[in-house]
Amino acid sequence: MARDIPGPTVLAGGNSLITPALVGPSGGFTASIWVNPDSINGTRLIAAMYNSSTVNYFQLGNIATGVLFARIFSDGTDVQIGRKTAASAIANSVWQHVLFTWDGTTTSAGIKIYVDGTQVDNADDQAGIFTTVSADSVACRIGNQNSGSDISWDGKLAEFAAWSIALSAAEIGSLARGVSPQRIQPGSRAIGYFQCYETGTATEPDRSGLGNNATTADTLNVADHPPVAPMFGFDAGWRGMFTGQAVTKVSYQPWYQIAPMVAQ
Repeated sequence: MARDIPGPTVLAGGNSLITPALVGPSGGFTASIWVNPDSINGTRLIAAMYNSSTVNYFQLGNIATGVLFARIFSDGTDVQIGRKTAASAIANSVWQHVLFTWDGTTTSAGIKIYVDGTQVDNADDQAGIFTTVSADSVACRIGNQNSGSDISWDGKLAEFAAWSIALSAAEIGSLARGVSPQRIQPGSRAIGYFQCYETGTATEPDRSGLGNNATTADTLNVADHPPVAPMFGFDAGWRGMFTGQAVTKVSYQPWYQIAPMVAQ
């Protein structure tokens, strides 16, 4: 079945999206994104609120061949708690849903990494003595970090969303099945939602309703779309409908530009 679907941003060679400076939540955190790597060799960042070793909040990325890591930082330092996978957790040239949660505690055990709804972390990635989470105000960069080494993502990224809570297993499973992030913990728990569908513009809208629109760091292009449903409808079987198919943008039909839900 053909559908007119806008494609995601292709982030490669330094291309990225940058949000306004934000203070990361202290009581819990979730970052969710769809990835389709061209290369999983070396260290590459999926998303980060990180300015060298001085102003940090989180990093989510790839170390070595498909080995994922997720880190939460202490205030103004490189002290961190984190988890990683011992073996390759993602593959090249296919859309996969990657998500990590932090439950607000001060040990690495409070961080979990998921791929396609299944928890995959099995080793700590800690440095120093973590006592308090960072209260720094720092931009979130999707596809790289704000300063330090250029370890930009090589491949496609889309549908980045974040919440000020560790999502439940049921919510994580829904996202991995293609449910729109706008239907998960809408309202005060949402931090930002960037579909990465814009092209040829300088702004990527924040569809969480908070207005933290991102700016583009380079020219952006479109490509095949990950299996994510619009906010209302098409959830049942949406992902399977496009399994093994390259779904590309045929014409611009902004059905996804739906006002976010309001918490009751």
